[in-house]
Amino acid sequence: MPDEKLENIIQRILQVTTPDKIILFGSHARNEASAESDYDLLVIKSEIDNILKLEQKIYKNLLGLKANVDVIVRTPALLEENKNIAGSFTKNVLKDGILIYENR
Repeated sequence: MPDEKLENIIQRILQVTTPDKIILFGSHARNEASAESDYDLLVIKSEIDNILKLEQKIYKNLLGLKANVDVIVRTPALLEENKNIAGSFTKNVLKDGILIYENR
């Protein structure tokens, strides 16, 4: 299971929303993280009225954690549109990211 900081981040996200999935990507997913590395998370959620507002709510709820976090929220439909574009963010995250939460 993820480290304690990551577990706290996940819990803070779940206090704001119930995503379909959360995917860790970037240096932490590649086991290349340094002490200064941030946590890069893709939050996948169906039925979002406003992606930007949800990202803002998540960031607000992450305040006070002793961890730098980058959160990107996307719908499954947006990911589907871009998943086969060579070199795209979506393709890379879906290929190399680690699923750390799934709503069952």
